[in-house]
Amino acid sequence: MRPLPSDSETIGWLSAPAGWTPRVLAGISTRRGGVSQDWLAQANYSLRVGDDPLRVAENLRRLAVASGVPLERAAGLRLEHGARVHVVGGSLEERARAIARLPGDGLVTAVAGLPLTLTVADCLPLFASAEGRAVVLAHCGWRGIAAGIVRAAVEALARVSGIVPGCIDAWIGPGIGPCCYTLGSADADLLSRREAPPAPARALPPQARLAALPGGQESIRVDLPGCVEADLIACGVVRRNIHRSAHCTACREDLFYSHRRDEGRTGRMLAWIMIEE
Repeated sequence: MRPLPSDSETIGWLSAPAGWTPRVLAGISTRRGGVSQDWLAQANYSLRVGDDPLRVAENLRRLAVASGVPLERAAGLRLEHGARVHVVGGSLEERARAIARLPGDGLVTAVAGLPLTLTVADCLPLFASAEGRAVVLAHCGWRGIAAGIVRAAVEALARVSGIVPGCIDAWIGPGIGPCCYTLGSADADLLSRREAPPAPARALPPQARLAALPGGQESIRVDLPGCVEADLIACGVVRRNIHRSAHCTACREDLFYSHRRDEGRTGRMLAWIMIEE
């Protein structure tokens, strides 16, 4: 395909923390350096937001070149905001189904050279590795967290790898932070009573009650990265093996798309993880 014109040829992406885990490539795109235009500028990776498919394809091509990850053969997801995690094996049939985008919110594999991907724009990408033997990528919005996506991801990774959760490394990628994210009191209460983690991780991290919403609900500030970290620890992941991004997608309009900040009219970043061949 003939490259499309762009203000910037340098695609933007962030890699996992240095020394995070052996034999694993992981990262997330920024909105910089692509060919998407207008309110989607510059590097949107979703076909579901009204972007030109040729521009999305060019963004993916540039990201694959920059990251060294073969995104053209990546497994992907049709996100449900739930807790379904799929295991992708090495058979051609399983790969074909995965590439066709399975419905769910998590993917796990022990196949080297098979990238797992998902798109985000405020929800947290959770990357985890079991000593490089298997990896998982999960989409963590508030509904998925409430449904138990973190526990489902950790259990699937432990099952596929044969590694206990205490030896799992996790990276909570960029997402909306407690500085910018609120829920109505009913939804916040549902999240705080999620069944996945046992006590003492049932309660939300510290939250503030804000102005009332229409219908009499209070608006409550919620720490989604803190919820994910609490659930990881409740599942047996060691705190020192958990890394958290310092970026808030809503705060950094220069780097990230944000569904909340842009009131739904926004693009998507791409997160990926792959065991090196």
